[in-house]
Amino acid sequence: MKRKIILAKHAGFCFGVKRALNMLVRTRNKNKNKKVYIYGPLIHNPQEIKRLEKKGIKTVYKFNKDVKDILVIRAHGVPDSLIKKAEEKELEIVDATCPFVRKVHDISKELEKKGYQVVIFGDAYHPEVVGIAGNLNDPIVIEELELINHFPFIEKIALVAQTTQDQNKFEKAAEFLRKKCKELVVKNTICSATGQRQDFSKKLAEKSDIMIIIGGKNSGNTKRLYEICKSVKKDCYHIETEKELKKEWFDKKKVVGVTAGASTPDWIIENVINRIKEF
Repeated sequence: MKRKIILAKHAGFCFGVKRALNMLVRTRNKNKNKKVYIYGPLIHNPQEIKRLEKKGIKTVYKFNKDVKDILVIRAHGVPDSLIKKAEEKELEIVDATCPFVRKVHDISKELEKKGYQVVIFGDAYHPEVVGIAGNLNDPIVIEELELINHFPFIEKIALVAQTTQDQNKFEKAAEFLRKKCKELVVKNTICSATGQRQDFSKKLAEKSDIMIIIGGKNSGNTKRLYEICKSVKKDCYHIETEKELKKEWFDKKKVVGVTAGASTPDWIIENVINRIKEF
């Protein structure tokens, strides 16, 4: 049986991830006699992080006496207080925070100064949300729409989003919050690449017999791609590498749709596609 494999138009590294990796590589190449550290995983892809570690770039989660020379801030960003702490330790800072994430930081801080209760629609323990919330005095983070039902009445609310959130769910969150306040400001901070990736993946899932979503199991945007594709295609699988593929998944499947999260490198996508061709 002849099988067709279709890769989604927008799959793999997004602008912010490419930028962060390029900044890290340039920093490493320019400072070969210095130690280079990343605060937290630069991106959410275990295989790419291991590749960086083999190049001598270490990931750290706290500052100790061994951390010196250069500290690269991950693409997901960190609270301002952490950068200040690194500066106090006289570390050279290379801020690889995605500009779209940085924009959410700036918008949130400005709205809080204007007296709004800032509500962040996102995953409470995701590094991006931790960074945004860490710059605010009293943020509220909501992961599920049902939580809004328990909100007290608040005079002024400002709603922002984790940049990789589901567009439809964010719009529903705004709709629900309008009933919980006198004044609502909605700032749609979901990046355009996320919306494109979700739209094209959903359309591909609708016309495929099976969907393969590639990306780190710790990647929030990849998990959302899986959820969106799963909502329209029962045969849907989230994998990190080609080693997880099973031949029986593809029995009698003529059209295979493939998409990938924003932190998934091209070499992993290629390995997956080549493995599917072998079945």
